[in-house]
Amino acid sequence: MPNSHEDILGAKMLNIPDDLRAIFPPSAFPAFEICRGRFIRANRLLETLTHFKHYRWTYLCPRGSPRYRDHEDAVFRLRSWRPYYFRVDPTLAPTPKLPALSLKFCIKEEVYNDYLARYDLHRDRFFAETQDQWLAAKKEVGRELDAAELGDEERHLLNEFWQGFVRNMEKWHAVILDYELPSWEEVVDDLCTVIRQRVEDGDACVNNIVVS
Repeated sequence: MPNSHEDILGAKMLNIPDDLRAIFPPSAFPAFEICRGRFIRANRLLETLTHFKHYRWTYLCPRGSPRYRDHEDAVFRLRSWRPYYFRVDPTLAPTPKLPALSLKFCIKEEVYNDYLARYDLHRDRFFAETQDQWLAAKKEVGRELDAAELGDEERHLLNEFWQGFVRNMEKWHAVILDYELPSWEEVVDDLCTVIRQRVEDGDACVNNIVVS
């Protein structure tokens, strides 16, 4: 499972450095906290989407289906298979492929498409609620920094921090907007390709997938 995307979104720029906190205008703190809150929400959403994408094969089967446990186990074994479980050694034989008869997959298009629809709704709602708040808070912080009585060096340091903060904060918009989940056709094709690579008589296994 992938780790947090804080490195992508710039978590290191999330907090005001200790040496700047003393000169940061108190009137700008409320708006700055809103900016931090938008980052936290964006990061949580991206972690959720990463989780969903990682387990996309599992979500092909209805959870209430009597075949769900078999499907979940088959996906787990398929994901866990490696050509070599240890460092490649020319004296070691490759890992045997998985036996087709031991894997039972069950997929349903409506179930997966429902997840895609929920994702789109969640992402659209996120942007609708977050974008305006972020833009307003960013404007407020900039206004307070401009109005603050600061020396040239202090102003330079704060502006340098704030501009870097803004650049890193705005990454979440592009990252989440571009974070596409595979369509039904793409995810099924992906699953079948991996089955053929990792399962003995993979074509037979693919042909035995239950489409409900």
